[in-house]
Amino acid sequence: MANFKKGDRVLCVNDVFKGTWPIVYPKLMEVYTIERVLYDGAVTLCEIDFSPLEKALVEQGTLPEPGYWPWHFVKIGEMSD
Repeated sequence: MANFKKGDRVLCVNDVFKGTWPIVYPKLMEVYTIERVLYDGAVTLCEIDFSPLEKALVEQGTLPEPGYWPWHFVKIGEMSD
């Protein structure tokens, strides 16, 4: 599994997400850009914007910042390695 960093282009290779948070999920075989790598290794994506309500709940500390586990993605530059 790749160690992602900000700006990496990734392909979603696993679209089986459990739970209800975050609400918006990446789509299988779609390309995304890593926005941030969170403290637990989860990533946020530039192309997925959360609703104003979700953002407000994160800012007030009611909910943790939503992210996706890295095993859902493969770095595009490493697909043919």
